[in-house]
Amino acid sequence: MPPLCRPHRTHRPVITLLCRPTEPSEVDPFTHAIAAAVLADALGLPALVPFAVLGSVIIDVDAFFSRLSDPHPALYLFVHGGIAHGLAGAAGMAVLAWAGLLLTGLAGLLPLAIPSTTGFAAVLAGAYLHLGLDWLACPGLPLLAPFSDQKYTLGLLPGPSLVLFLLSTAVLSLLATGTATVDTLRLPAAAIAGAFFFIRIVAFALAHHRPGTAGRLVPTIHPLRWLVIAETPGAWSVAGYRIGSGTVDLSTYPKYREVSPGEATQYLAHPRARRVRYHSYITTVECDGDAVVVADPVREAGLVRYPFDHQRARLPLMKPAAGCPDGGS
Repeated sequence: MPPLCRPHRTHRPVITLLCRPTEPSEVDPFTHAIAAAVLADALGLPALVPFAVLGSVIIDVDAFFSRLSDPHPALYLFVHGGIAHGLAGAAGMAVLAWAGLLLTGLAGLLPLAIPSTTGFAAVLAGAYLHLGLDWLACPGLPLLAPFSDQKYTLGLLPGPSLVLFLLSTAVLSLLATGTATVDTLRLPAAAIAGAFFFIRIVAFALAHHRPGTAGRLVPTIHPLRWLVIAETPGAWSVAGYRIGSGTVDLSTYPKYREVSPGEATQYLAHPRARRVRYHSYITTVECDGDAVVVADPVREAGLVRYPFDHQRARLPLMKPAAGCPDGGS
């Protein structure tokens, strides 16, 4: 089995190449909603379907959190795929969703025929199902937030899946227009989803039993093509790996330029640097004239484009006299 995503610490950032760290969601809201509805119905609890669906989609309200964190770097966990996608955060979102239902019920806008404990349990289960599905995909979730920003992922999927999105959209569209029923869609939808996951699981198993390639594998959109991320004390290496043909296209990125590891640690503790690291695949620290730049060269080079924001932070020198030799590189 592959290791979980590594911690976002000052000495070792998580690497999740060709995975989308914050937006869009690892699994789209339509797929989350259908998964919650299918599970509740399969358990013989059709009356709880609306509550499970509410819990499964309420988590993605955090897409609006960036309005708070953008001007305040220290709040970098308040983004889509951030604190609300942790165990505590998901429970908090479920509580807020249930409180909203109770208020609408008290106002006479929405009759609630389900007991409070049962309804809330369904909302909470939907929220945790959301986390479970997103855990399958890169770059993973900060499950222990706000106590830790370390991300966890199985690494089966490369972030959002176009196949699952199109399948879920088609199912909902056919149901909404009355073109098909749940009974007529159940088998073909299950067959398509099953084939998709079968291919991914087989590719996952083959890739992680590759011979002679050191480093951690990260999936890409193509199930036969992966990335291999390796680390030395002074550099990151990124290589492509194709099942059946081996490793190709190696690139190397020095971790430090004109900055010692000890000095880099101080800069990486800065809120703006921590925000860059949280959104990044790898990070480098470079002294550049009158500032130190913390950046993600993978996104800057266009190897991976998501997320678009927070690719680098330019920080003032803490000790100008001992900063960049000869004015930087």
